[in-house]
Amino acid sequence: MITETRYTLEARLANDALLDGLLDRDPNVLPPRPAILYSHMGTAPPPLTCLTYRLTTLTPERRFRPALPATDSAVDATSPITELRFDFESYTLKKSGAVHEQILGRLMALLDNQAWLVLGSSGNTLGRVFKGECVTAQPNLYDDKLNAQLGLYSFLLRVIRTTA
Repeated sequence: MITETRYTLEARLANDALLDGLLDRDPNVLPPRPAILYSHMGTAPPPLTCLTYRLTTLTPERRFRPALPATDSAVDATSPITELRFDFESYTLKKSGAVHEQILGRLMALLDNQAWLVLGSSGNTLGRVFKGECVTAQPNLYDDKLNAQLGLYSFLLRVIRTTA
């Protein structure tokens, strides 16, 4: 369900008209859509205003299931509740970093303290994000090596599986 959560998250972001208006178009996909990329930009900023994101941890949420045995696995298949942390970066080569405050505002509106369904590839409901929480927000940073404005954000999503 991790993959489905990721795809549902990306669709949620890509379908937001206000976030769409803040980002450039991704030139590598047809039809054109907002530049929301599942990646880490690394050492070179993109030549467009974009939002990158990636999954950073797979920690089972045990507070709701204290009887579960300890496991070495990062994902506990027996637990219906999982915490997923996604890190986001927004980039722009514009002189002003004001767009990052607006991007953070859209991420907060879409993810923080929000609940939403996680859909499978056929559109069936597999589970739901029952709580999103912003754990890091640094919207106005400047990287002199990249000569780019950027924002860094992390969200913790608590997901419950509703189907076996």
